[in-house]
Amino acid sequence: MGKIESFKTKFFQHANVVKNYFFMTFLQGANMLIGLLLYPYLIRVLGGSVYGTYVFVLSNIQFFISFITFGFTFPALKRISLHPNDSFNRSQTVSEVFTGKCLLLGISALLLGILMVTVPFVHRHAALYGIIFVSTLTNILFPTWFFQGIQKMKFVTFVNLSLRILTIPFIFVCVNSPDDLLKYAFIVSVFPVFGGIFTVFYLRYKENTRIGFVPLRDLKQL
Repeated sequence: MGKIESFKTKFFQHANVVKNYFFMTFLQGANMLIGLLLYPYLIRVLGGSVYGTYVFVLSNIQFFISFITFGFTFPALKRISLHPNDSFNRSQTVSEVFTGKCLLLGISALLLGILMVTVPFVHRHAALYGIIFVSTLTNILFPTWFFQGIQKMKFVTFVNLSLRILTIPFIFVCVNSPDDLLKYAFIVSVFPVFGGIFTVFYLRYKENTRIGFVPLRDLKQL
């Protein structure tokens, strides 16, 4: 009984941690489930070859996303978690990460433009690369690490799942043949950006956290 009481005490003392862990796990599981449910339909209507092209291009864009992320997440998360109620620290940290990622986004866009001109495969699928590249904006506008720091992963789960579920009827209505590959790419790449835009306003008016550009000298420490 003593161990049970001790467990209960620790559980309630760390209720926010448990709750945020639940929402993070639930979000990952729900995204995987939705992906598994859509996969057979996409293979049937797009065809294995066309869908494979999409997956290959997406994997290429993931390199740019990794480059733009640039290891900002953990130091920024640490700053926020140490001072979760300091509005100046939150605004400064979010703005520094935003500025840094925008700079790396510009470099990435330039590199992608060069690849479109010099690499035949990228040139043939330039429109697809361009549409999927838009998804990098979500990485910039939606600071998941911020909500981890203030322990509000419920918001992240709500926004991500709402947008993911919203895309499902659009996919079934608009994607019906291999010729609809660009439509599919647009739906799954651009819709999340609206979630990022909503998050910017949410941070400003609900969390009292401003996002803006900062001088480059302020990025050195981060």
